[in-house]
Amino acid sequence: MKSSCIEHPKRERLLVIHKWQLEACDSNACAAALLSFFEYWHNIKVEQSQKAKQAFDVYGDKQDDTLWQFHTEEDLEAGILIYRRTAISAAIKLLESKKFLVCGRNPNPKYRFDRTRFFMFCPDVVNSFLESRNGAPSTENGSCHPLKTVDPSVENGSAITETTSETTSENKDLLFDLRSNGNESGSNSSDGKKNKNPEAETVVRRVFAHFLETTDRNPKLYTLTPQRLNMGIARLRDCYKRTGDFSKAEEIMLLVVDALQESDFHNARGKYSGQAKYNEWKHLFRSTDKMEEWIERSNQ
Repeated sequence: MKSSCIEHPKRERLLVIHKWQLEACDSNACAAALLSFFEYWHNIKVEQSQKAKQAFDVYGDKQDDTLWQFHTEEDLEAGILIYRRTAISAAIKLLESKKFLVCGRNPNPKYRFDRTRFFMFCPDVVNSFLESRNGAPSTENGSCHPLKTVDPSVENGSAITETTSETTSENKDLLFDLRSNGNESGSNSSDGKKNKNPEAETVVRRVFAHFLETTDRNPKLYTLTPQRLNMGIARLRDCYKRTGDFSKAEEIMLLVVDALQESDFHNARGKYSGQAKYNEWKHLFRSTDKMEEWIERSNQ
């Protein structure tokens, strides 16, 4: 085990950039950090895709099995800590030019209106670079290094963490402390301590970004306050209890948002024009009962 003269806080995030990543990105440190970020999430998507295909084979339950990643600008800023949007935008263009990354729109035709960028990490291209650099065969399955990953799911702007395969499994269990811990707001555990679920927060932020998009709200004026975040985390826990699947739980919350957008009454459209709107975040996620009403609407 590595030791240090500094007693670092447990599970503290840190930014990991390999020398080869800097070389691959022409010494652009922001692009190198993003390369680690997208590598980590590609590994997660590969694992989710395999589980989705197994669920379909066994239960006929169709789930998202694509490798497209969705990240808001806030996610990218938080994930690599020390760079902001202008630098990140330029770095993404560099990764695209290198063919390490493909940018696109929501691959689900149901969400054609979604203007958010999606990202496809290209491990084969990265591995080809490493093979030519090192003169050695790259990983055959196209996935990334199994023993060193980075965790872009951060809290309060923390940086990426260095983990191992063992701690990655542990972090997945920590994510679904949501299954049993936390009160209705999702903010406190049974012992009264604050829950730390940065992965869950990342999901809620994605759902909230979709909510802002569909309700045509200004993200600078309508923000994810702690109260709204807690509502979202609590409802994510509810959805996980229904499905037992993380990606499926997120999909349910997105469908609930879409159901709100389709309601003329709640958006004061058509014959309801001029009336009060009822399309707030709380109108969807303030309680389990309320969210289940919207789930029923989405199934009609």
